[in-house]
Amino acid sequence: MRRLPCVLAMLLPLFVTSAHAGRSEQAHLASQACVALTFDDGPETTLTPRLLDILAGEHVHATFFVVGKRLTYSPGLVRRAFQGEHEIGNHTFDHRALTSLTDDEIVAEIELTDEAVMTETGQRPDVIRPPWGLVDARVERVLRRAGLWRRQAFWNFDSFDWLDDERYITSLIVSGAPPGAVILMHDIHASTVAAIPTIIRTLKLRGFRFATLANLSSCTHGLPTDLASQTGSSRSFGASDPSVPFDILHPLGSIHQLEFYLTHHFGS
Repeated sequence: MRRLPCVLAMLLPLFVTSAHAGRSEQAHLASQACVALTFDDGPETTLTPRLLDILAGEHVHATFFVVGKRLTYSPGLVRRAFQGEHEIGNHTFDHRALTSLTDDEIVAEIELTDEAVMTETGQRPDVIRPPWGLVDARVERVLRRAGLWRRQAFWNFDSFDWLDDERYITSLIVSGAPPGAVILMHDIHASTVAAIPTIIRTLKLRGFRFATLANLSSCTHGLPTDLASQTGSSRSFGASDPSVPFDILHPLGSIHQLEFYLTHHFGS
């Protein structure tokens, strides 16, 4: 087997201790084998409806982090997802890094998307997933001052689906996703949507259940996922506490997948 590139070999030891601790906590929390499928950057006029059809046929609920401006040319899709009991999260209006914006621009990115989602669903999203996971103390301060701060929802398993490789996405997820995984995908890639049926059916055969991000904690503790609002536990693994502006899990969680990707492409 070819060795991984030297740079990766040098970087991996820096993350081993923290990543191991994160996986240990994850294993402890996940008394049931549950995962959350999350999809960013949509809705997309052709692919999102196809994905919603697949999820409905498999009786699986997912979380969609939507880009506000896309709702203007994909009318009705977020409403359909919401009515199908999928969770809707705020992924900003223009998909710009919040940390690079002015205070007013930060507010507009979140506020405009909230308004677009509320027009479709009647409800403000409970969670925000900042583009590229970039958020800092200034962003938190600005959003708190505007009354817009809420849970920042990250991920701990990156599918690398932007590579547009259906076989790789499927192999990575079905062989590597651990119980409690918050899986990052995008419903703007045809290869991702094409991979979803096999991913879902294979994980089901392995004994996995599926939950929205809000219901993942209930799922992992063996509760029906529709009881999340009654249990008071909506904090899911991979989503940060509102009082903490950073979540170290999302970069650390990609190390294993990056190793898998490089091995997959460089051969063994």
